[in-house]
Amino acid sequence: MTDVPAPRAEPPAQRTKRAWLKWASRAAQAALAVVIVYFIYSAVRTQLAKSHFLSLHFSIGYLVVAWVVIGLYYVSFAMGLTLVIRSLGYRPRFRDIFKLSYATNLGKYLPGGVWQIAGKVALAKQAGVDRHAALVASVVESAVSVVGGLLLFIVTTLFGAPFPATVPKWPLFVLLVVIFVALQPQLFARVVRLAMRLLHIEGEPPHLTFGQTVWLVFYYAGTWLIAGAGFWLFTRALIPDPGANWLVYSGFYAAASVGGLLVLFVPAGIGVREGFLVLLMRNVVGGSTAAARLSAAVIIAFAARVWSTAMELALSAGAVAMPFSRQPPESADQDADAPDSPSEGEAG
Repeated sequence: MTDVPAPRAEPPAQRTKRAWLKWASRAAQAALAVVIVYFIYSAVRTQLAKSHFLSLHFSIGYLVVAWVVIGLYYVSFAMGLTLVIRSLGYRPRFRDIFKLSYATNLGKYLPGGVWQIAGKVALAKQAGVDRHAALVASVVESAVSVVGGLLLFIVTTLFGAPFPATVPKWPLFVLLVVIFVALQPQLFARVVRLAMRLLHIEGEPPHLTFGQTVWLVFYYAGTWLIAGAGFWLFTRALIPDPGANWLVYSGFYAAASVGGLLVLFVPAGIGVREGFLVLLMRNVVGGSTAAARLSAAVIIAFAARVWSTAMELALSAGAVAMPFSRQPPESADQDADAPDSPSEGEAG
């Protein structure tokens, strides 16, 4: 019988290099965590100070329901990313995509606007999704969320929701058309390939059909309706007369949030979203004078940031603590027992 040669021992220099790389990786992760905590602390401290949140008087019943509804919105948002990835031909578990979504959500508090996407790409394999598919899904998620929010705002405005008289409406329609054109499969594929080259990701990106994209836009418009209902309930917890129904507030919240998302250099759109909310709400919320209505709009806008940030941090903490599934999910293009990764070709 032939003897099996013993495995060659790793050279000491190689072991030392590997140990240093492991230490450097952990140090970088710790440093990033400290930076994220600092930015989150700065953001929350500012919002607490501007809204006087701790001294506000809430209607407990409305506030509790508002927490529940905004929680449902964040869960539905993670389900949206799951639907996007499934449209690309993958079959991930929702818990894995929930972790992928909210474990990386803290990156939104860093300047630059790209850290969430970079985090999803980095962790995608652990959720059973290829890196290029995670990149496509992240870009699609952002695009359809923006379009869904704008669509909801435009529809509510056309049906009579108050709109600032000094603000022209035509830029909204132009932006909506531009994004819909950019979502055309051929043009969108070029944008994704450019992003892949910048992130050094190889392979051919999977594609969505235009029909799938439109369906996702309407899904995300529905998620904004849930968020708007939560925002209306939060407003009702603060003041007895919100001045409009939850559909109007859904359009306001969607438009303001989209405004914050589009200003990439501002971490989490802090200040931008609040500015839009004040602009839209100042002539709607109850108050005996214009100054009183403006003051109420400012307090509500900044207090709502504390309210939504607290829910986001709770979900992110749970996602970070929750492990990924050990068994990789199957692809739509494979049998359930096939061990290979999902196809990289066009889905649908």
